[in-house]
Amino acid sequence: MISKTVLASCLSLATMHAHCFAYALEDAPAKVEISSTRDPELKSYRQMYKGLEAFDQYRQLAPAAMLKFTLLPVDANTSLNDLTMRIASEQSSIPVAVGADGRFVLPKIASALNENADLLLNRKKGLFRWRPDIRSEGVPSDKRRLGDLRLECAIWWAVEYEDTPYDTRTLFRLLGGACHSSFIVISFWSPRRLSAAYLINKDRREKIQISKNGLQFVPPLYNKDWSDDTLVEFEFAAPSEEPALSK
Repeated sequence: MISKTVLASCLSLATMHAHCFAYALEDAPAKVEISSTRDPELKSYRQMYKGLEAFDQYRQLAPAAMLKFTLLPVDANTSLNDLTMRIASEQSSIPVAVGADGRFVLPKIASALNENADLLLNRKKGLFRWRPDIRSEGVPSDKRRLGDLRLECAIWWAVEYEDTPYDTRTLFRLLGGACHSSFIVISFWSPRRLSAAYLINKDRREKIQISKNGLQFVPPLYNKDWSDDTLVEFEFAAPSEEPALSK
């Protein structure tokens, strides 16, 4: 049995790691062009590839969705305009298309794995963060599908696992897994400030936790009483109640 002290430590660590989609705003460094020097902006290609493998392993959570990743500026003044990406090693450089919304599809390339390639942007390191983005067709923009969120969590954990301290990984396993425990808080960003959020499935409706500032919501990924087709419905705050966004 896990002691209260250890459990409190785990919850603190879990919250820190679970906020993989939440990043603090920082002053933006000056824009520069990346030279041929290897300066990884994201995780290595090998680590991001683990996310591709997790998608294949757990895609039954969102069988009709495709895997995309999203680049998020850490500063509201950082533009996505003319943003480019490449899979780069000493032997090769392979371009990856980045959409105007920051979304991109990461291809599976065996040679890039063998060459221990990096993912490089044409911007200075530290301006962008990444997250998985799973969107099943037919889900309205003011809702999220629970299976999509579960799959995002599985992809995130597969990528972040290697960089997570051993003690934290051990605690997560004892608690049932990063994406499968009621003791581990996994929060997601809302598209706008929330006044409330609900789980909706047929005739069932249940309110779920949101952050104090209304910018994040906490779906019960672990609770199998709610099927993957359950929707998270957002109730957005009135515009006059929305503060300036600061993540």
